[in-house]
Amino acid sequence: MDVARAIRDGKMEPAEFADADRILGQLDAVRRGAGRASVNRILATAELMRDLVSADVGAPDEAVDATFRPVAAALGFRRALFSTVDDGRWWPSCLFVEHGLADTHLRLREYLLDNPIDLHQAQVERLAVKGCEPHLVTSPHTHSMTYKPLMSVSDSHGYVVAPVVCNRTVVGMIHADRFDEPATAADLERVTFSTQMMAMVAERVARRRHLAELATRLADVVTYAEEVLAGRADLGPAGTAPSSVRRDVHPGLTVRQHSIMRRLCEGATNVQIARELGVSEGTVKTHVRNIYRALGVRSRAGAAAAYRAGLDSRPTR
Repeated sequence: MDVARAIRDGKMEPAEFADADRILGQLDAVRRGAGRASVNRILATAELMRDLVSADVGAPDEAVDATFRPVAAALGFRRALFSTVDDGRWWPSCLFVEHGLADTHLRLREYLLDNPIDLHQAQVERLAVKGCEPHLVTSPHTHSMTYKPLMSVSDSHGYVVAPVVCNRTVVGMIHADRFDEPATAADLERVTFSTQMMAMVAERVARRRHLAELATRLADVVTYAEEVLAGRADLGPAGTAPSSVRRDVHPGLTVRQHSIMRRLCEGATNVQIARELGVSEGTVKTHVRNIYRALGVRSRAGAAAAYRAGLDSRPTR
């Protein structure tokens, strides 16, 4: 991969690949000591890297989805999970499952959906985050520091986990395994390589997050106007939220998040909410995770209960 040409053509900034020489050196070492199949995987991953640095980055969740699954497949993982790390919790975000295994992993997908895990209950992951180091777990069901509820659902025979570090901060982590085969030191090297790639994407996403926040504020204004025009809210004094949004009850939520919570309480899925609001499913997922943090809950049922409780306790006027 010609990094210099990519920089010269404006497809990437020099800062994005400040450690490219180390990464490419590592890639070359793997190539020289690997078999043909591994070489093909590495070459496919290098080709993917070239495409990624020249592609436009969309919404944060969409960028992760569009990047992580192809990377996991190119590196030969049968299963891989990308999670964000924030506020002492590990938030499963994107699950990759080899095509032939997809139908057998519905339970795992349901378990991971909107189910953050306290890092203090998952000691292997806590050490990976705290020490910024990858870990290889060869006996996950008997290991004293693994998170047993997830081990029970995933039925892993061994896995690797490594942190994703962006600007000296752990922003996520990647788990990977071979499903019904033990994990190896080679898997540890590959998952470490994948975290370096995802860190590059995270840096690009971070640059756009500010714009995304501004877009969210604009969306709040639009939602406010829609509520008023539809007769579902009264037009209060300038700068105040519509009465139907009830921000006096849940002041930590934005107008858009109130709108999402009303639909979530009605049982709507992320896809249905996205379609109704005219946004991507990834945007809805991001809002839902932020709602969990604001309400101090870990599930859709918990969010709905907390939201309704707040509304029920609102003083009558």
